[in-house]
Amino acid sequence: RVNIGCWKTSAALMLTNVFCIEMTLSAIWATGYEMNFLMSSLPVMVMVFTTAAAIHFIGHYRHEYPHEDVVGRSLSGVIRPSSFAALTTIIGLVCLAVSDVGPIPAFGVVAAIGTFFSFIIGVFLTPAVLVALKYAPSSATLMQERSLQKLAMSIVNRPWRVMVPGLIVTAVCAIGLQNLTSLIDPLEFLPEDDRVVQDTRLVARTLTSPTSIEAVVDFGQADTSFVHRLREIRDIEAAVTVVPNVCHALSLADFFPEELSENTLSLSNLASSSGSSAVGGLMADGSRLWRISLRLHDDSPASLKQTVSALKSRCAEMPVTFTGIGPLLEHAQVQIFEGFWKSFASAFVLITVVMVFALRSLTAGLVAMIPNLTPILLIFGALGWCGYPIDIGIMMTASIALGLAVDGTFHFLFSYRDARTLQGCRYRAVRTALLQTGLPIMSSAVISGTGLLALGLSPFRPTMRFGVLMFCLLIAALVGDLILLPAFLAIGSRRKRRSPRAPVSKPKTERVAA
Repeated sequence: RVNIGCWKTSAALMLTNVFCIEMTLSAIWATGYEMNFLMSSLPVMVMVFTTAAAIHFIGHYRHEYPHEDVVGRSLSGVIRPSSFAALTTIIGLVCLAVSDVGPIPAFGVVAAIGTFFSFIIGVFLTPAVLVALKYAPSSATLMQERSLQKLAMSIVNRPWRVMVPGLIVTAVCAIGLQNLTSLIDPLEFLPEDDRVVQDTRLVARTLTSPTSIEAVVDFGQADTSFVHRLREIRDIEAAVTVVPNVCHALSLADFFPEELSENTLSLSNLASSSGSSAVGGLMADGSRLWRISLRLHDDSPASLKQTVSALKSRCAEMPVTFTGIGPLLEHAQVQIFEGFWKSFASAFVLITVVMVFALRSLTAGLVAMIPNLTPILLIFGALGWCGYPIDIGIMMTASIALGLAVDGTFHFLFSYRDARTLQGCRYRAVRTALLQTGLPIMSSAVISGTGLLALGLSPFRPTMRFGVLMFCLLIAALVGDLILLPAFLAIGSRRKRRSPRAPVSKPKTERVAA
């Protein structure tokens, strides 16, 4: 309502958002995917994407108003950047499919479908709403556009003063990327006041760690007696308990006396014992497979990784395989970290290709991608400096945010190129593009970020972190789109005097529109 200036138009556009959300949820059923904890954030994301597309159209509508063909001119001005922006957002979401972590690939595919629906409805249904409701920009909205003139003049007149501090801060934050780590904790999926979480933490404090490492010993087809295998299990158990982080170990050997002989342990008694509920989980397949359960003092990610490595090193010459919750979590953390960088790298390469194609210049495309790295370097660098780990929610944000950040870049660069062609002056082109697209880019980022910030109220903490971090990334993207990119284009530019031209008579309708 604050951006559009009309309650009736705002309400109608929200109804189009609801329609787009319903289409996206129907796509989940059509594709055969199931609703899960990540899919629950789709309605908010689709609403944000649809609103952003509508805001950019309304921005062009304001610029062309009150021209008699205001809708046609607005649509022709917004269709190119919006098409490329939607394409890059879809690329960023589809690149999540390279991840091997559970529901993330499905989320990326369905969200990409939702982005396509958002583009169609936001760009092509919004004009119908404005025409049907006879929307006219308010004077307050026009005043907001005039407030950008001061920012535009300070950037084009002093680009170095604006760009250098921004680059220094970005470079300092980027150093923190090397400190990034990953974390996956099942307890993070539940609210902190949940009874299961509280009981688990109580057991960890007073009894033992809930995280275990299972050592599976496979004797294969070796022709050895049961007593010989029992003694070997005790040797392996003694070897693994030497590792500092191992609290204690449990195996079937702990249920037998220290002195063993073939006479005291008959094969029939051992067979009957192995089938009982008490020891059935410690030995299987006759006496071929044995399990040693290890409990840890410290189950933090760094300690868990060191413990698994130390155990594998000590048992390198033994027929032991380590599995269980501990190695599973350690492997999942590695997959999250690798998936984060793979999805981001894939999105960056593909979006760069689209940028080069859209601008029809390799140099311009590569240069235009520099400001779009600003939010990634700022936010994730800050996370690295603060020692905040990447979880399953945070890992999706980088490629999605990159696709959304390019949205504003496309709108600014297309406006800049048209102004440069029309005016022939880089100084005026930067200023014109900033005045024309600054308010829509700013409004789109703030509204989209605020919508995603609503996910911060979710009791599911990965979803909460996803929403909060997306808000921070979208706000940081404004630095790249509205400060660094215009400042870079304005470097070395000079205002050119307009060459005098003979007055051209205009039709009466055009004079009235002017």
